[in-house]
Amino acid sequence: TSTADLVHTLEAATGRQLAGFFTEWVFMAGSPHYVATAQYNPSERIEVMTIAQTQQGEDVPQVFAMPLELAFYGAHGQSKQLQVIDDRRSQHFRIPLDCAPDWVDFDPEDVVEKTLDFPQPGTALIAKAENDPAMMSRLAAVRQLGEATGGRSAAVAALIHVLDGDPFYGVRVSAAEGLGQLHTVSARAAVLKALSQPDSRVRVSVVHALAKFRQDSPVYEALVHSLRDDPSYAVQAAAAATLGKSGVPRALRVLETAARGNPDIHVMRGI
Repeated sequence: TSTADLVHTLEAATGRQLAGFFTEWVFMAGSPHYVATAQYNPSERIEVMTIAQTQQGEDVPQVFAMPLELAFYGAHGQSKQLQVIDDRRSQHFRIPLDCAPDWVDFDPEDVVEKTLDFPQPGTALIAKAENDPAMMSRLAAVRQLGEATGGRSAAVAALIHVLDGDPFYGVRVSAAEGLGQLHTVSARAAVLKALSQPDSRVRVSVVHALAKFRQDSPVYEALVHSLRDDPSYAVQAAAAATLGKSGVPRALRVLETAARGNPDIHVMRGI
């Protein structure tokens, strides 16, 4: 069976011509790099969405023709979702909206293989991280907030909110990572508190985030407690590795004791 056979089978099943899709996405190289901007015109009640494809390279298509999902969310629960066909190097889409959106989603479920440059203000990222119904969009916003260079206090507050309450563990993991990167006093307090999170995958991330902070007594004692008492071997291993890199002289004895008493291979590797 060849790729051509697959194309013919899919075309027969869907009734659609797919040769162009396979040429761009299978037989040629690369993937799209989108550069997007969004601007609301209140007098016309129109959101102007500009989408450009800027990918370059040998055998890389100038244009990947793709349907793209867009979503717009207002401050009072308003929302609008639609699909546009992006099939040019640069396009402007005029989308009627009754109000200026608090934030905009581009491919909210991250369906399209791509890279994306879509700058949005910190207020939009915070609203998205805290309220977006699409998990992948929340995750992307949280990652961007963790890299914030301005408005750090607002970013920290949003990441704390996400770490405390997001329903998906992966978003909480990224929130812990972001708090470690932002490295403020309130971020440190939130990360220490998060050692009681019920999901061990989040606690592993929290332990790694603690490595970003000065190893003072509360941080050191929290790491020792995680090594000795956390029910997850993965968390124990992360705590051992973080203590080993801490530079705290008394950590050596703690690690020696753990090495004698803990038979788990993963913890031993952390030590």
